[in-house]
Amino acid sequence: MKNKIILLLNIFLAVPLFLYPSNAIKKMFSGSIEFPHASTFSDLCLFYKGEKLKIENHGSMPVVEYSFFDSADVHSIYLIITKEVTQSIQTANTIENLKILPNSDYICYKLEAKRDINLDQSSTLSWHIHDHKITNNTIPLNSVIFLFEPKYITGLKVQSWRAENTFRIIPTIVIDPSTTKKQLSQAIIAGQLAAIDINSVHAPNDNYSLPANINNKN
Repeated sequence: MKNKIILLLNIFLAVPLFLYPSNAIKKMFSGSIEFPHASTFSDLCLFYKGEKLKIENHGSMPVVEYSFFDSADVHSIYLIITKEVTQSIQTANTIENLKILPNSDYICYKLEAKRDINLDQSSTLSWHIHDHKITNNTIPLNSVIFLFEPKYITGLKVQSWRAENTFRIIPTIVIDPSTTKKQLSQAIIAGQLAAIDINSVHAPNDNYSLPANINNKN
């Protein structure tokens, strides 16, 4: 499925972050979802590497933000939007990975980090975006998974940020402006029901906050 990518100016194993080497440098990755209507969302089903991601509302703004920490060496991330995923189990009840359900619709974007040199010789970072087909329905390890109806997604808004920043900005997922409040509510409830089976293998990540006005930092 090809989706419009909007350029601005300038996700699977349940692996907790403590498995990284103690001396590994971490970066905060911050993303957002842009809704057609301002509302307060108590829960959206977003997951990354064994964590269920906490969301933050911003009053009357129709944008919800989320974030997570990962190694500074991570330069490729997947964004996956689908209605439901399933677990692939090895022997001894060990989860091998998560999978897209057979014949299910999904959107998968592959994000690859890129660096641009400005006229003043400063550096800005952003992403190359590619539509990606998942092999054998297996969700890659470094995937942000959003349990939501794919047909309501119109594309991404891609932002850049300064190379010296301590965070990286994941492109904003844009929901079709024609989507009604009822359709949004139904899609969110369906995602919550679909998440019941995988919530138990994902720890909540609610021990940090997003940088203030992160989407205004370039």
